[in-house]
Amino acid sequence: AKSFPDDRAKTLLLKRLGSNVRLYREQLKWTQERLAEEASLAPRTVQKIEAGQLNILVSTLSRLSRAMSALPANYWINSRRVSYYYLRPML
Repeated sequence: AKSFPDDRAKTLLLKRLGSNVRLYREQLKWTQERLAEEASLAPRTVQKIEAGQLNILVSTLSRLSRAMSALPANYWINSRRVSYYYLRPML
């Protein structure tokens, strides 16, 4: 089955989101279970987000952001390495 360009773009965005969520979590030295608890999510949900397998709601992104004290926009930074410089408290 041939995928449409929109599907490829969505997949890339979800992978970037998941990768950056994982990097933030690792910088905090949290397990997936700890992030799930802090964000009031199921551990499997965090696993799927980090794997880029889940198209999440804005409310879920907000929960993750609040739990890790990061702005939601920081999850879209096109970088393999996210530094604490970008970890800004939510206003």
